[in-house]
Formats: sequence, structure tokens, C-alpha cells
Amino acid sequence: MGPLVQKVIGSTRRYFETICARLISAPSGSAGSDLDGRLARKNTHIAFANLGNAFKRMMLEPKAQQKYVAELNDLLIQSHALAAHIAAVAPALTQTADSAALQRLTRSSLARALDTVRENLKQAEAGSGAPGNWLQSYKALARALDEMVVNVEKTGMETAEITSELKLLAYQCKQMLSCSYLICKDASAIRLPV
Repeated sequence: MGPLVQKVIGSTRRYFETICARLISAPSGSAGSDLDGRLARKNTHIAFANLGNAFKRMMLEPKAQQKYVAELNDLLIQSHALAAHIAAVAPALTQTADSAALQRLTRSSLARALDTVRENLKQAEAGSGAPGNWLQSYKALARALDEMVVNVEKTGMETAEITSELKLLAYQCKQMLSCSYLICKDASAIRLPV
């Protein structure tokens, strides 16, 4: 199961990095970045399906052969949820990347949150535990994301639709932070690499 778990975490991290690269790269609507995102999403779903099938086969084995059932189940759930949040955040990241003013107002808070998700996934892939002060870090990042939205609202430079998209982006970032922490926690409990 260890290699399959690492493939799920690794492919999810690559999918996340591909989507986040749109925030930093040139025109987000380019065919290359869209194709890369779709390919990364496909690879994530394939890795998830492979782990899901292996988990299902393991559950048919005698109880003595079943290992890390709760952790693997939670890792499957959190990986699926994280992939869904990544897909949901892609359009908002594209819109943020297309607006220079919005990028200036959001870059710091957004970059810190996205870097933390990426770092959690890297630690999970390596099998190391989540940081002990994760809850304080999460609260600080969540507060910064909320302040980011408030600051954009205060400027009045953006339309209500863009502000609403930014609120959704902040919410999705908080969810990704939570999922990435739980994935890291489960991966360390499974003691990767196996």
C-alpha cells in the first residue's frame, strides 16, 4: 500500500502545483497550462482509483492482514476532498492571475496559504509528521485570508462578482489547508515510505 499512497499524495501535489503555477505564469488561458492541468487531474484520479481498489481488496482479507485501515480510509477521503477543492479553486486562481490589481492585493496571503498546502503535501509524501504548531499556523493563515478579502472589499476597485470569487478562493484555501494537514497526519501514521 505504501507506494500507492505515495503515488496518490505525489500526484495530488503535482496537480496542486500545476494549478497554482497559473497564478505565477503568463497567460492563464494558454492551451499548455490547461492541458497540463487536465493531465495532472487525470493522473490524480488514476492514482486515487488504484489506491481505492487496493484498499477494497485489503478489506476483503482477514482482519490480521488489514493494516492502517482508519488512516488509509481517512487518507482516501481527504485526498478526494483535496482534489475537489483544487478543481474548485482553479477558476478563481485564474481570475486572480489575470487581474494585476487583484494580484497585488492578494499575493502575500494567498502565496503563504498555497505554500503551506504544498509543504504539507511534500511532508506527507516523505512520510514525516505534520508540524506540531499546525493549529496556530492554520488560524493565522485563515485570518490573513479573511483580511485579504476585507482589504479588496475596502478598495472598492473590484466588482461584486470578483469579490465573491475571492471569498470562495479564501474558503477553498482554508479547506485545502485542512485537508493537506490531515493527509500529512495520516501518511505519518502509516509510516511512509513503506
